[in-house]
Amino acid sequence: MITDERIAMTPWEEHDVAAQVVREYFQQEGFKLMSWQSNPEADPSIWFIGETGRPEWVVVRASRFPKRQAERPANWHEIAAGCSKLSRTGHSASVALASGEQ
Repeated sequence: MITDERIAMTPWEEHDVAAQVVREYFQQEGFKLMSWQSNPEADPSIWFIGETGRPEWVVVRASRFPKRQAERPANWHEIAAGCSKLSRTGHSASVALASGEQ
């Protein structure tokens, strides 16, 4: 159905857009992506080959305007421990989302 009604993005859609922004950044910087996922309740969101030639991981979070920065997850240390079998190098990425009117 086509409508002019404003429909808010779901948390899943927000996370998917944020992960896409981060993936595109890494690709533009020349990094090789290993994997990614769009589930906002699963971490990490992205695995890539870092500057050292070894795997690195990224926890992605989205924030919605007027909030400019997403919080790093409270379970950061648990995420790092779970990823440590493959890599001890992790990153946090915050992507702020706003409508075209904002």
